[in-house]
Amino acid sequence: MKSTTEINEFTENIFNTVREPLLVLDKDLRAISANQSFYNFFKVSEDEIIGILIYDLGNHHWEFPKLKELFEKILPKKKSVDNYEVEHDFTGIGNRTLILNARQIESTPEKDTIILIAMEDITELKLAEEKMQESEEIYRELVEASPDGIIIQQEGKIVFANRSSTSLMRASSIDELIGKSVIDFVHPSYKEIVIDKMIAMNKTGKALPFAEEIFLRLDASEVDVEVKAIPIVFDNKPAVQIIVRDITERKQIESALKTSEERFRTAAGTLTDVVYEWDINQKLDWYGDIDGITGYPLGGFPRTFEAWSVIVHPEDKDRVMEALENHFKNRVPFSVDYRTKRMDGEWRWWSARGTALRDDNGEPYKMIGSITDITERKDIQNRIKFKSDLLSHIGQAVVATDLQGSVIYWNKGAEEIYGWSSAEAMGKSIVALTPTEHAKEYAIEIMKALSEGKSWSGEFLVKRKDGSIFPAYVTDTPIIDSDGKLIGIIGISNDITERKQAEEALQESEKRYRQVIENASDIIFTTDLKGNILFGNNAALNISGYSLEEFTKLNYLNLALPEFKRKIQFFYLRQFKNKLPTSRLDFPLKNKFGDIVWLGLNSNLIFENDKIIGFHIVGRDITERKLSMDALHTSEAKFRSYVNDSPQGIFVVNAKGQYIDANNAALNQIGCSKEYLLQKTIADFLPKEELENGLNHFNKLVKEGKATSELGLLKSNGEKIYVILDTVKISNDHFLGFSTDITERKQAAETLSNERTLLRTIIDLIPDAIYAVDIEGRKILANAKEIELCGKNSEDEIIGKTDFDLYPESQAQRYYEEDQIIIRSGKPALYMEDTLKGKDGQIHWLLGSKVPLRDVHGQITGIVGVNHDITERKLAEELLSESHQIIEGIINTIPVRVFWKDKNLIYLGCNNLFAQDAGFTNPEEIIGKNDFQMAWHSQAELYRADDHKVIESSTARLLVEEPQTTPDGNVITLLTSKIPMVNSAKETIGILGTYIDISDRKRAEEEIKKSHEELVKLNAQKDKFFSIIAHDLKSPFNGLVNLTALMADTAENFSLDEFVEYSKMLNKTAGNIYTLLDNLLEWSQIQKGSISFNPKIYDLLSMVSQSIETIYQDALNKRITIINEINYPQNVYADEKSISTVIRNLLTNAVKFTRMDGKVVVKSRRIDEDTLQVSIQDNGVGISDEDVKKLFRIEEKVSSLGTEGEPSTGLGLLLCKEFVEMHGQKIWVESEKNKGSTFSFTLKEENGHETK
Repeated sequence: MKSTTEINEFTENIFNTVREPLLVLDKDLRAISANQSFYNFFKVSEDEIIGILIYDLGNHHWEFPKLKELFEKILPKKKSVDNYEVEHDFTGIGNRTLILNARQIESTPEKDTIILIAMEDITELKLAEEKMQESEEIYRELVEASPDGIIIQQEGKIVFANRSSTSLMRASSIDELIGKSVIDFVHPSYKEIVIDKMIAMNKTGKALPFAEEIFLRLDASEVDVEVKAIPIVFDNKPAVQIIVRDITERKQIESALKTSEERFRTAAGTLTDVVYEWDINQKLDWYGDIDGITGYPLGGFPRTFEAWSVIVHPEDKDRVMEALENHFKNRVPFSVDYRTKRMDGEWRWWSARGTALRDDNGEPYKMIGSITDITERKDIQNRIKFKSDLLSHIGQAVVATDLQGSVIYWNKGAEEIYGWSSAEAMGKSIVALTPTEHAKEYAIEIMKALSEGKSWSGEFLVKRKDGSIFPAYVTDTPIIDSDGKLIGIIGISNDITERKQAEEALQESEKRYRQVIENASDIIFTTDLKGNILFGNNAALNISGYSLEEFTKLNYLNLALPEFKRKIQFFYLRQFKNKLPTSRLDFPLKNKFGDIVWLGLNSNLIFENDKIIGFHIVGRDITERKLSMDALHTSEAKFRSYVNDSPQGIFVVNAKGQYIDANNAALNQIGCSKEYLLQKTIADFLPKEELENGLNHFNKLVKEGKATSELGLLKSNGEKIYVILDTVKISNDHFLGFSTDITERKQAAETLSNERTLLRTIIDLIPDAIYAVDIEGRKILANAKEIELCGKNSEDEIIGKTDFDLYPESQAQRYYEEDQIIIRSGKPALYMEDTLKGKDGQIHWLLGSKVPLRDVHGQITGIVGVNHDITERKLAEELLSESHQIIEGIINTIPVRVFWKDKNLIYLGCNNLFAQDAGFTNPEEIIGKNDFQMAWHSQAELYRADDHKVIESSTARLLVEEPQTTPDGNVITLLTSKIPMVNSAKETIGILGTYIDISDRKRAEEEIKKSHEELVKLNAQKDKFFSIIAHDLKSPFNGLVNLTALMADTAENFSLDEFVEYSKMLNKTAGNIYTLLDNLLEWSQIQKGSISFNPKIYDLLSMVSQSIETIYQDALNKRITIINEINYPQNVYADEKSISTVIRNLLTNAVKFTRMDGKVVVKSRRIDEDTLQVSIQDNGVGISDEDVKKLFRIEEKVSSLGTEGEPSTGLGLLLCKEFVEMHGQKIWVESEKNKGSTFSFTLKEENGHETK
């Protein structure tokens, strides 16, 4: 049984190992005890609470109504109170919510009442519950306020639908939808496809992306929709969340066309998406920054379908190609999300949409659409991290300062450009780090712009750390807090040294080019589109007779003769309209001196950004040649030469349409020789579809004498061309025809029409809001998203309106002012965040850009704007923040240690329990450390090897037992689990681990194992021992039985001497048996613990002397001398009876195994400060080494007769061992065969005490 002290210690240990704080009060509500958890939680010591009234704890801070109500009103009436919740601002730990469990306990025998209070901190749990409720309410409001229909279907039946779903399906209430299946609303032409998709989703568990379908409403009307399905769990059961979006307006807008090509091109140029145009099986064109989005240098990404195919993720490629195939064959809307690989190896998510253009047979020949980088939406945590990493690694210097100019952020680009490391720059003055020329002159201008919330850009000469000077282009942007207050500045800088050098080289090149032009022998001059001369070289000045100043004030028509002015105007107009890069014209001019000079001029169009801005004219003086040609024009031969050289096709046919003659241009148009042509008729070159038009033309010619038509002709090689055919009747049998090749013009017109269709389709495919306004602010263009944001139903409701007609006055005024700044400055306004309240009352977050719209002359005629709806991103960021707080609360509440590391095995964080185990007060202290810096650094290699296995294999390691050294130096045993952390690209980026301390369990297991082994050993020893005892008892009993049988059978024949002899033998045998049984009884009492053990202080000399007396007669019989070398009293602390038995047994054995006339010596010696060694030495027969090993072991039989045949029980030495070990001492033997033995044991010596 355990003693009272042991029980108290055991109880106290349990009390202090309870995790919850415990407090014990007496009946007067004064603290009498508390466990360690209480002291740790409330951060108090034992001296601060023991004997203190509970209300006075924490400087009287525990006196609050809820606690007084518990102790003064509730507990007096009840023995126990459970789950009593209190909230209070406690000293040292702040505001906490606790659950109190109170018990009144009557202690015996005094019957005094004590109160035990157990406390549980639920502060974090309460906060988490509040956050969860808030999150649920927000989600519920978002679902109900969503403009999209949101439906939840379970077991094939609708169990929930929001208001938008009810409105979309023309239901009067949600009850009309509940119980129905979504499949019931799918149009028959889509039903089979939808069912297959739903089956596939149920098998894979993957969400179905948005796809276009047609639904049938309850009133049987059709509606175009986009539908997305997501597997979810609803009310603890599998379900499907279906998002239905009404795209009727978008479908209507997709069919609309606008006539202004420049307006659409300007809009396309402002898009944040990338637009593609794919001639199926041919080239793939991109509009937008495709090089940037794929990570290639400008123009580096190949414009081919194969190049796009290579960057698509292997796991996504089949899915994308399947979506394309479904769009081409089944006209399933093409909308798919997939991953692409940038040039630098990074995987990005793209959202692709598109529409196939089909020919008259319905076959697709072109695909147009757009792609949007949706990586942020796919993985917002990675996106935030990516932006941070990107900011640190972009080639530009990015620096943030506070309003005093102190650096608060300094990226790697800044380190490379300015030469200062981040550590050197942080907290330093930006002026001191990057001194610039004329800084003070610009400071006022910069701060004025930033104070108005605007960015400022300009060029500076800046000094690096090494003192070198370089030109930098700097853009400063204000940092504005939520109250609109300027709190800092972000500066982005580029080293423009190379650009400056290139500009200087360009200027030098232009200078050399100008010198060449000015000194060329050819006449060279340039004009604008109105003919105003802008420049003329020396040859032009010489032939005109004007100075450069006079020449550049002229219009080229000022130099032309009056009769040629109209022709010259027509020439340039035709070149401009047909965009002919080069045209040839000969015309006479009248110089300053009145001389007529003929010039042969080649006119070249001047382009700027694909716009024609003027003419570049190179020519020579052809006066002499012209005069010679004029002299020849009178001859018919020369006239025919003119006809043959005419760029216009001229031919003669007869009444049957057969060719009689044709000039070179006509032959070139048909692509044949004159001999071949003269064997054909016009009908031979008309394709089937043009035969009727050709017949109508000929009938009109015969009837009216002339006819003009646009006809398609087949060249001799089968190629189709288009011509304007002018024919006149020159006789009854002959007709003169003029054919002008307009194939290029037709193709240009068709291309223009296709481009307009393409641009309009692109604009309507883009999910961003796109609009255009004229110089007066009136809307002239709006796509579907813009119409939706304006709260209108069609573009007609917007066209011609201003912002004041569409938005609240304050908002419209702000838009108007922004537009005026853009119109005045000619500069775009990019990436402006704004909010807009939709017609459904929902607030939309927009990211907008505006650029000036210019006409062909570069004049600003309006503004094009694009707004990207970032509401989803904003909401996701808010939800992410809330989710992070909830997860953090959970991690810090669970009774498990949690930690996470990056792939370099650097700690990224942990929960509170882990931080406490590591010796930290705050989990943030562990961030950035590794295992070598922790208390368990001796196990760091073990942990890191295990971590590497998890990261390299991407496989979890669960329930692994590991040792750990604690901050106080103890080694405990952990049960650890680790799993890989994987990002959205399925790359292992670190590990997440948990562990629990199983040291107590392991100790208990070891104790159980040890006890089991000891028990098995003892049982084996017991069995062997009893086997020996049975054998030892059997032999003397056999002798006794045989002897008594002999006496019984022959007693009448015994003589008196024989009877005496047999009686002595009986007595001796019985005595041996008695001794054996007495030893056995004494040994068993020791084993049971029933033998009395009362150690006191005794004189060793006295005990030895008494033991010698008891065996003196036996020694005398063998003439053995016993010498006691203990000559003076020696105090020992021992149990007299057991130690006397030890000495007596050892003396008896010494006499028994010593030959006649032998010697036995008893002696003692001090072996340390308080220990005596007692030895009994004989010169008897000795013991073999083999038998020495068996002594003192219960399972070994070591017994033999004495030198005179004295019997031995074999139990004596076992008793000696047990008795000596009861004293906490030891016994041993030293022996040599035939020389004797020395048996020794130790006793505790006591000095200065009275001896018994």
